Amino acid sequence: MKHLLTTRGIPVKMTSLLLSASLLFAVLFSGCSSTDPGWSEKTETVLGTISHIRIHSEHRPEGDTAVASAFERVQEIEGRMSATLPGSQIYQINAAAGRTGVTVTDDVLFMIEEGLRHYQLTDGLFHIGLGTLTSLWGLSTDRPQVPEREAIQNTLAAIDIETIEISGSDVRIRQRGTAIDLGGIAKGYAVDEAARVLQDLGITSGFVNFGGDVYALGEKPDGTPWYVGIKEPIPGSTGLVGRLGVINRSVVTSGDYERYLADENTGERFHHILDPRTGRPASNELVSVTIASGTALEADILSTAVFVMGLEKGYRYVTDTPGADAIFITRDDEVILTPGLRQDFELMNEAYLLTAYEPPPVSD
Repeated sequence: MKHLLTTRGIPVKMTSLLLSASLLFAVLFSGCSSTDPGWSEKTETVLGTISHIRIHSEHRPEGDTAVASAFERVQEIEGRMSATLPGSQIYQINAAAGRTGVTVTDDVLFMIEEGLRHYQLTDGLFHIGLGTLTSLWGLSTDRPQVPEREAIQNTLAAIDIETIEISGSDVRIRQRGTAIDLGGIAKGYAVDEAARVLQDLGITSGFVNFGGDVYALGEKPDGTPWYVGIKEPIPGSTGLVGRLGVINRSVVTSGDYERYLADENTGERFHHILDPRTGRPASNELVSVTIASGTALEADILSTAVFVMGLEKGYRYVTDTPGADAIFITRDDEVILTPGLRQDFELMNEAYLLTAYEPPPVSD
């Protein structure tokens, strides 16, 4: 069976990120005067994605310095947490699997501990130990592929997150077959750290957007919220389902419509969000999950795990998580909001139906 990229030879990963980033920029810029001299902004490619910071300050030179400092911190994170850069601490841990441990910095240790904690909280549906599986699918490369089912099963059988051991600042993978991949949380953490650097330098208005992982810092200079567009979950579409007003909050979306492979014979699509139980793309009634949370790290984790959970379990999980809310879009074009977003979300597309939802009672 032959599988082709859906982008006529352009790497799937970069194409999707360009689309989502440009869309969010247009929405977030709404209401911001381009002639205001207080704006500072910069775009770089870090963590495998187009990353943009735009902030407002009283003095442009100080704003420019703050943005540059935020990107310096993000580049430091990439250098430590990338699974593919040979010098990174994560790369070294994986390369030493079955042999020895690696001493890591506090931020890398924190991220691994958070990943392991959320593995437990989500009953294994958020999984930082799937590095060998994501490599099998080629998800960190420009040449993703659909593996044979036997190869998937053999790879899954060799993965055991319990073999990841932490002793002080040393991290060790006890046996080969398991590899750490922080791709599901590194971008969110980088967004949070960029926002922290900006705040530490006195910035109170702006946003950080790393490939669609957004943190809205304060209000816009005119005192109104930042508005984040919720993309229509259709491959190739640049339309919006609606917009969400946010202040000092992160917004992250996971969906099955941007990064994917297609079978040229059957038209079947294989998206990038893998279900740790099957080793294959998650399949349920959801096409998109948007999480709003106090941190991009938490929003990153929840958007991935909840997409895999499906609507009923995912809705319960989000509403049981303090400070988190969600927008679910189903295959039937229904838009479902958790209670905390019902005053902040505006539906902008008549093709979608804003639907009230209550999960069924949990059986004893």
